[in-house]
Amino acid sequence: MGYNARMTSTERSPARATMWAFLLYTPIWTAATGLVMVTKMFAGWHDAGYLIFGLIVALPVLLWPLWAERGTPLLARYASSAVWFVTLLSFLQNYFGTPFFEKSFGLEYHFPATLRLHGFPVFLSLLTVAYFATYFGVMSAGLLLVERLTPRVQSPRGRLVRRVCFGAIERRLNRAPWYGA
Repeated sequence: MGYNARMTSTERSPARATMWAFLLYTPIWTAATGLVMVTKMFAGWHDAGYLIFGLIVALPVLLWPLWAERGTPLLARYASSAVWFVTLLSFLQNYFGTPFFEKSFGLEYHFPATLRLHGFPVFLSLLTVAYFATYFGVMSAGLLLVERLTPRVQSPRGRLVRRVCFGAIERRLNRAPWYGA
């Protein structure tokens, strides 16, 4: 099926399986990260420890294509495309977004990590892979729900309008007062 696999509510598609894999992994990686933060295990770590933890958190996402769609060549699998997208987005967002957040919001990193890329610790990009996989799963589930609620709108224009509306709702939620300013 490859990259163009459609997620439908009536069949078990590769897109839907990837969505569920990412969503089911979310409590695991968030619990591991929470445990490391609450116990302050990270306090004695340096580059190697941070990178190992980042890899441990990112590996289930990065390896998901090996289990998904076993009858399809690896590079033709929807899961491979999704993981490439999530990973590339994670590294690009950290590379280009960090300076913006530093200047605009006073973002600072206090990890004693010396392995940095454009000012941010590299291991955080690995953690971001898991975070963006969660985001990908949540957004996919949201789109699936909207498609279920609006089954008659199946034209390309209708799908585009639906996605734009969903993006507008997401943007509005990100500006909600509970996030603070």
